[in-house]
Amino acid sequence: RNLSSCFTTYSKYGLPNIFLIISILIAWISLFWYQIQSSKKLSLQTSHIVFVLDVSKSMWAFDYGENTRLQVAKNLIREYILRHPNNKYALTIFAQDITSVIPFTSDKNLFFTFLDSVDEKSVLNLWSNFLDAITEASTRFTDDINGGGLVVLSDFEPTDNNGNLDTLQKENILTKIWHLAPTFQEKNILFFWVWMWNTSGNT
Repeated sequence: RNLSSCFTTYSKYGLPNIFLIISILIAWISLFWYQIQSSKKLSLQTSHIVFVLDVSKSMWAFDYGENTRLQVAKNLIREYILRHPNNKYALTIFAQDITSVIPFTSDKNLFFTFLDSVDEKSVLNLWSNFLDAITEASTRFTDDINGGGLVVLSDFEPTDNNGNLDTLQKENILTKIWHLAPTFQEKNILFFWVWMWNTSGNT
């Protein structure tokens, strides 16, 4: 009789409370899971990308109809940003000198304003300083920025004060750039090179 009495009390008063507790737990778990998934989705869609744009004299070549290599490179940057608006973007331009045009920003219109202002007169352009430009751009990835992408847009026609470089000198530049790989890995930077030329142009 005591057992029956206890069961009646449990069924009448305890069971509804258990259902209420379980319902609340499910609701909290569902909310917590949604927040985790939303955070993952945001992290997959948000990244830091710095474009390293060559504005040296060889980039003035009209390989693309009425457009120069430089103009096509700028168009590619714009199109990429419009397709991936959730990233933060920065811009470095180089020839002989190197200029950090704009730091990482999520303001696309501001970025485009600076991008549109870039031309062959933006920096001293007697020759192409690839290594220092890429090295400088990599410093944009500070400790509070968990990696991203570094994208060079160039025709890779390196020159120095003495004119065009020979094959061995070009290989030496590429080797030095390759030696930056451990730094890129440490900072979780993905490195890309977009080659700006075509075989039917002047090169």
